[in-house]
Amino acid sequence: MGDHRQLPEIDAGGVFRGLLARGGAIELSENRRQREEWERDALAALREGAAAPALAAYARHGRLVMEDTAGGVRERLIADWWHATQDPNGEEAVMIAARRDDVTDLNMRARARMRAGQHLSNTELNVDGRVFAVGDRVVALRNARRLDVLNGTRATITAVNLEHRSLTVQTTDGRTFELPASYLHARTDRGGPTLDHGYAITGHKAQGMTTGRAFVLGSEELYREWGYVALSRGRIENHLYLTAPTNDRDEIAPAEPPGDRLKALTRALERSRGQQLATDTTSPHAELTEQPTALLRREHAELTERHAGGKNARGDQRERAALERQRHQANATLDSATRRAQEADERGDRPTAGREQAIADHAHQRIHQLDALSAPDPVHRTLCW
Repeated sequence: MGDHRQLPEIDAGGVFRGLLARGGAIELSENRRQREEWERDALAALREGAAAPALAAYARHGRLVMEDTAGGVRERLIADWWHATQDPNGEEAVMIAARRDDVTDLNMRARARMRAGQHLSNTELNVDGRVFAVGDRVVALRNARRLDVLNGTRATITAVNLEHRSLTVQTTDGRTFELPASYLHARTDRGGPTLDHGYAITGHKAQGMTTGRAFVLGSEELYREWGYVALSRGRIENHLYLTAPTNDRDEIAPAEPPGDRLKALTRALERSRGQQLATDTTSPHAELTEQPTALLRREHAELTERHAGGKNARGDQRERAALERQRHQANATLDSATRRAQEADERGDRPTAGREQAIADHAHQRIHQLDALSAPDPVHRTLCW
């Protein structure tokens, strides 16, 4: 079970995506997480790479926030998150960021708000430089099966035992247990801490999580799958905050206009980092994985109906319509792959440029095939997959 439109594999991957392209997958087509219909539609568009209409919908509903400075957008995000947490009957609110440094910064700002609001106890436990108190929201970063703790478990501290150097926590699903010193002072496989503050988390930690409200910090590192995952965590609301892009010549260059920042964000969210099998980079499956799911479903239904009912005049019309749609999609693939290849070449990313150029070459070849398939001579009308 999985979703090839969510965060891609960290190491070599593409197997799930390749299997899906070859058919036979059973799909869940209804989104039941988001409360608002407009947000479900916006997420569906974002998932397929149509970032412009998705962002327009978020902007219309006040969910897209842009500030002049990076510090300003963080303060606005923190203020909105804090307001959401003050409703005693409200849903849980979580902040999401792409970079660990941003997560650390947001956690420090959030904890300062918690301390100023007297939501944290005075008794604190220092664990290798990280300070925890009753009331702190935390996230586990290492599995401990004997404690029933999984990497990503979120909880609130309910008791601090300075003598045993342990913490008692209550998870978001209502379980209560103790985290002993042996867990707190251990390290993850990568040498990091096993427990951290959980007011803000990374997009990878957020994948699979459901919360009430999500407040997402944007950056120049955004891409399609990350944006889709981060903006689909909240049931009630999901907000995107755009930080100003870094400019190495800030002291002499004018600030980038908001419209240009929005265009940059749109381009970033259209860019996919989904991995493909090496055998798919120059095969018809590469094009299929770029096609919207809804289009593939319609094509599948039409082909199934045509084969079941036999060939007739109506079937021929459907076939021509299907060929025209495939040609349109191949043209779109050619344009987007060519653009991505040029962008990768400009930044010196030769592997990506070569991969995208291979996809563009295949799309160009597919257009010629579809032109031949559309010819009136029935000898040439043989579908090639």
